[in-house]
Amino acid sequence: MAMIMFEFGIIQVALQVPTASISPVGEEAFNTVFGASGRIIIGSLIAYVIGQLADISLFHWLRGLTHGRHLWLRATGSTFGSQFLDTFIVLFVAFYGPMTIQTIIAVTLFNYGYKFIVAILITPLIYLAHSLIDRYLGAETASEMIHAAEAS
Repeated sequence: MAMIMFEFGIIQVALQVPTASISPVGEEAFNTVFGASGRIIIGSLIAYVIGQLADISLFHWLRGLTHGRHLWLRATGSTFGSQFLDTFIVLFVAFYGPMTIQTIIAVTLFNYGYKFIVAILITPLIYLAHSLIDRYLGAETASEMIHAAEAS
């Protein structure tokens, strides 16, 4: 989030600086492309915060529902919910007006379909990482850390 806010600041400064006479990009073209970045950045920040909160909430809800079992369901299920929200929110905030709500929903569903496939494909990597961490820490330490996290 800090980097995207930094980027926003740099773009705002760049928009105020006059275009050099030797620039191959005219001031109007530069302002057209980068002038719209504010809505995209604001949409990204809002979507990130809401998406992360939804992901965490869904993960913990699924964890309680499965009594700590079925890592694949927690990881993938929370991602499915949060990515849908993230995708829709960023597109809505950034492009509503120039795009109709129907177009935003269509683009959301297409992007969500791609993210859905990626989430399923990375599930084995989640299990591999979980296994490597458990092996590195040892079963007892890993279990203690899980219980400590649950307690807080």
